[in-house]
Amino acid sequence: MRKIKEIPEHCFLNLEITNKKEMQQIALANTNNLSKIEVAKMSKGRDRMVFKRTDGKWENKRNNADRASSLHDTQKEAEQAAREMLKNQGGGELITKGVDGKIRSKDTIAPGNDPYPPKDKEN
Repeated sequence: MRKIKEIPEHCFLNLEITNKKEMQQIALANTNNLSKIEVAKMSKGRDRMVFKRTDGKWENKRNNADRASSLHDTQKEAEQAAREMLKNQGGGELITKGVDGKIRSKDTIAPGNDPYPPKDKEN
């Protein structure tokens, strides 16, 4: 677990901290006196990202995962796999990065059984 000096150790709520954004969320949660459950809801563990690796493969990965969920030869294949996984796990955000590493698109994927899906203007 990574810790920063400004925040006391008891404020980390024994959660694994994976990135700077999550660390800021936990610090904010501590200042707002939120419970462990509320802090867990703030992290978007279901969200996925598709991006190109240095070896040329396209990676489909959960935001809080260490390893890729799947590797693909094309961006389209990786994006389709990520959409299917998000749909099966109850929806979430799909972030697709271009070859240059910049965010190309963000899309909210509705759960597979949602009778009233969110209206997405992009797709």
